[in-house]
Amino acid sequence: MEGSGTTSGSSEQSLVGVLPEVVKGLRDKPPLLFGIGAGIVLVAVLGATTNVWLVLIVAAVLVISLAAWVWSDALKRRDEAVTRADVRNVTTSPRAKISEGADVGVVDAGSGSVENVTDVTDAEITGSNVGVVREGGSRRRRTRS
Repeated sequence: MEGSGTTSGSSEQSLVGVLPEVVKGLRDKPPLLFGIGAGIVLVAVLGATTNVWLVLIVAAVLVISLAAWVWSDALKRRDEAVTRADVRNVTTSPRAKISEGADVGVVDAGSGSVENVTDVTDAEITGSNVGVVREGGSRRRRTRS
């Protein structure tokens, strides 16, 4: 087959050159990378032995490890969602004297919603932050008087 234009050497070089690019492209998709790696391991085991049971055992171990990984990742994401719960802040300081540079009823927003109720009825406030919700935990001070 001289005129076909493909040789076994050129196809091996192209596969070797393509695999690192595929890995770079899937860097943010670990399940797909795991699937590619598991497929390579299964093909290697199948190439090394003709024992179907050994190939099935390796495949079962890979599937179990993938399921365990997905389960632990789901638990981690659930725990992160619970820690980012909505914030309810109630501050009462009627008739208080709030001096220069004080933070009263100030909340860092984070990623959830914030209900901030600040009651400073008849309070004396000078140069302080009262009832402020900061975006994303920024430390900029907005002075209210």
